[in-house]
Amino acid sequence: MKYIYQDSTELPVQRDFIEDLKIFLDIASRVIPLENSIIEIKCEHKKALHELNSRIKGMNDFEEKLGLLLNKLVNEVNIEDVVPCSNSILHICSENLEKKQEVLEAEYRKIESGTAHEYRKFESRILEVLTRFLISGVYGAEKRFELSSRGEWRYRRDGRFGFRLAVPL
Repeated sequence: MKYIYQDSTELPVQRDFIEDLKIFLDIASRVIPLENSIIEIKCEHKKALHELNSRIKGMNDFEEKLGLLLNKLVNEVNIEDVVPCSNSILHICSENLEKKQEVLEAEYRKIESGTAHEYRKFESRILEVLTRFLISGVYGAEKRFELSSRGEWRYRRDGRFGFRLAVPL
């Protein structure tokens, strides 16, 4: 089949654009849900990290206010015998809060470290889908680009430079 413009001028690339458009729409319909999954994961992790930060900050505020309140009570009573009691309360509170904060901070680090791994899984699936399209879907390309999840320059064997295109996901 010969492909021409409306004025009967022959197209420079003899390809079925309608079929290419169908392929593009099919690929978009597979990539968009994957990208939406990454966005959902980012939102969930951001919410979880914000909640953990709020809890840690709340514990720090509680400890600070408890210290101020106990100092105020000790000063109002003005009896030296209650100072050791106040110090014991602050010490026990501080120990318990430190243990809980360590647990929360470990959970925070776990979420942060797992996030990158989850993103890479989706990124590799997106790259897999897009690569098939890009290999057959580029008309008359004179330069070679490779799609990867991190950008880097690469020297090709034919003497030209190639660039690995970074796709922010």
